Amino acid sequence: MLIGENPASQVYVRNKVSSCEEVGFRSSLVRRPESVTQSELLAIVESLNADPDVDGFIVQLPLPEHIDEDAVNLAIDPRKDVDGFTPSTSAA
Repeated sequence: MLIGENPASQVYVRNKVSSCEEVGFRSSLVRRPESVTQSELLAIVESLNADPDVDGFIVQLPLPEHIDEDAVNLAIDPRKDVDGFTPSTSAA
């Protein structure tokens, strides 16, 4: 998931998508404008958590200043936390 237009984040995410394609992983890029609200972003995270076709996902950091990064990271189901930012995955 990519929020906003941060140039470095755009390059990083583009490389992640390309790497997935190279190894045969299916990937999708969810983009939202910097103006997305925290509740909208959390709703997207919850929908990805609940989607049985999604094995894992990331929310690319940094997020816009009006978004609480910790709240977003804590909302990610640890079983789908590709970046390892949830407490149970970062302690492993």
